[in-house]
Amino acid sequence: MQFLAGSSADKYSVYNPADDSLVGEINLAGPEEVDAAVAAAREAFETGPWSTYTGAQRAAAMNKLADLIDANTDELAKAEVQAMGQVSSSDHVLRVHSY
Repeated sequence: MQFLAGSSADKYSVYNPADDSLVGEINLAGPEEVDAAVAAAREAFETGPWSTYTGAQRAAAMNKLADLIDANTDELAKAEVQAMGQVSSSDHVLRVHSY
């Protein structure tokens, strides 16, 4: 996996709606970057293991993701509280359910 900074000078700013403080900024991707990301995702799907996984293997991977989210709930909830302007009493409503 490779993370690339957007080449565009255009940025998207996220503000806390409760106090209008800047939470963060990201560079916006241009059409070429979007096309490259889609092509990379398609290649990864076609040549990587996910497309050959059984339902049980996919479920195991998704459950691992759910476990990681659960292990980092406090940090994720704080980020959501900032970005959404929620009150801190609602910061632990993040739940992942597996079926």
